[in-house]
Amino acid sequence: MNSQLISTTSHYYKNLELTVGGIYGYQVEHRSKKTFSYALPLLQGKYLFRETKPNQPPGFGMVLGTFLPVGAGSFKPVGMEHLVTL
Repeated sequence: MNSQLISTTSHYYKNLELTVGGIYGYQVEHRSKKTFSYALPLLQGKYLFRETKPNQPPGFGMVLGTFLPVGAGSFKPVGMEHLVTL
């Protein structure tokens, strides 16, 4: 699998980062042609509770994210065959 993540990030507040993106690539199986694969959209939020500073205890943050069930090829979520893909 050869894949690439594409995303855009916005900082609305000092400690909050929001990301929207997707992933695409080519699935290569033994003795077969390349198949284009993708998963859309990636939704991710990151929050920094405590910033890292030199010679101090480590910082602390939290990340929550998901892909919605849209995709094709090897990135298509299992059990989502009934959904329409783009």
